[in-house]
Amino acid sequence: MKKVILFCFIIFTQIFPQSGYNVTIKKTDLWWASKETWVVKFKANLFYNGNPVSNPEDYYYSWYAKDGGNWVEIAYGYGIDTKNTDETINHMLSAYVIVTDSNNTFNVTSDTMRVDLNGIPIVTYFFTRKEDGSTLSYVQPNHWRYTINKWMPNFNSFLTKGYKERIKSFPFFIDVNNYKFHYWQNNAGRIINYDTFTVYNDFSSIISNYKTSNGTVQIKSLVDSYNSKILFKDPWLVDTTNQAYYEYPYGYRNLGMDAPYDTADSPLYLTLQSKYKGVFLNQDYNIPGNPYYAIKIPSSITVNGNPHKVYLLGWDLTNAQLQHNNSLETGVVFMDDNANVTANLKGSLLSNNYSAFSNNSQRKIVRTLDGYLHLVYESMGKVWYEMSTDNGATWNLMNNGKPLNN
Repeated sequence: MKKVILFCFIIFTQIFPQSGYNVTIKKTDLWWASKETWVVKFKANLFYNGNPVSNPEDYYYSWYAKDGGNWVEIAYGYGIDTKNTDETINHMLSAYVIVTDSNNTFNVTSDTMRVDLNGIPIVTYFFTRKEDGSTLSYVQPNHWRYTINKWMPNFNSFLTKGYKERIKSFPFFIDVNNYKFHYWQNNAGRIINYDTFTVYNDFSSIISNYKTSNGTVQIKSLVDSYNSKILFKDPWLVDTTNQAYYEYPYGYRNLGMDAPYDTADSPLYLTLQSKYKGVFLNQDYNIPGNPYYAIKIPSSITVNGNPHKVYLLGWDLTNAQLQHNNSLETGVVFMDDNANVTANLKGSLLSNNYSAFSNNSQRKIVRTLDGYLHLVYESMGKVWYEMSTDNGATWNLMNNGKPLNN
């Protein structure tokens, strides 16, 4: 396999004595232009006393290049601080720039930069599909230029044979008809955006699939009828506030089923305006390798600085289905518009009735001969029984977590 080799040799900058000016050049792009050629884009940066000049367009630039022969002036004029130059594969290109002002009071020459790009370019086409198979507009592939370590828009159909190329489908979410990136190629489990593609001789196309996102879903977590916390896992979430989603130097991306649970207040509205950008309907956890959403309810809740164990009483579902109906953690499928999932919970030593634990001359706790403490109280219109075997340090909800008057 041929590898890309980049050469950058430095020649001392020539500066007119005490002019205060100097100029540098850098590569702003380097990539294949055809099966036989590559193109490099140079940018000149002019400084005065160490600071960028504010009006680079007012200076005269003369660009010189050679690919093994003599130096040739390839461009000149006022404000020409960028230059694109084509070169044949396996040839090295050298370039520098000379800058002066309109009065020719100074003349500075940049370092010489030598650039080479080796390898075999493979023609690769990018397609964007809707869920019905038709073509979707508005999407542009971003390509990670390993030659300059930067994402570049408007991928030009060439990748390097034998390389692992990174492609990002952009934008991730499209306001028009609420399309959101869904998966790559014909693999519904391949949902990380950006992704890496290994380029072989028969590699000819990249397909980015988009699907309509639904913004009418909500999730609730009710402890003794009061809203609590929810943990929600979204395989398509790109959370730019969480470093777990960041990979240097490529930036933020979604994490698929490796995504951490995101903590939110109840009720959680998964709208198109939220950071989740809605959700996909019918993401089935029963299909092997298929990404799906998941809900997790914290096993305890803190009230006035004190932790209280939480018990699941059941789930209320509208247009939704759970993977584990008797668990605080479960996969979930949102099946239609206005899907609603509510976790009904009982907190140990908690009540939605203020008088349940108030001192009204009634006996609240009974100690039996074995030293155990017993407590009966009302919450949510039902009677609950709890017991402590360690003198009140911890309490457990009895009767299998059900109210006595169930």
